[in-house]
Amino acid sequence: MRALAAIAVLAFVFTYLQSEEWTGYVYPDKTNLSRYVKSGTFDSLENCRWSSIQVLKAGNNQLSGDYECGLNCEIKSGLNVCKETTR
Repeated sequence: MRALAAIAVLAFVFTYLQSEEWTGYVYPDKTNLSRYVKSGTFDSLENCRWSSIQVLKAGNNQLSGDYECGLNCEIKSGLNVCKETTR
């Protein structure tokens, strides 16, 4: 019984440590990637995509802008580093 409880705790900790946090980056002008706004942080890629597209639409930048979503991003040595980025 103790072994089962220990396995359950380890599974919970592993799941918690592997949690996903997606950050949305919206570029109003896709030719100038130094200018961006964050669309927020999200628990799923789908929510990040949806929100980023809404920000582009709100600024009427659907054609001139772009976005990307970064997984588990953090600042390292002054740079924003993400485990993965995707559109």
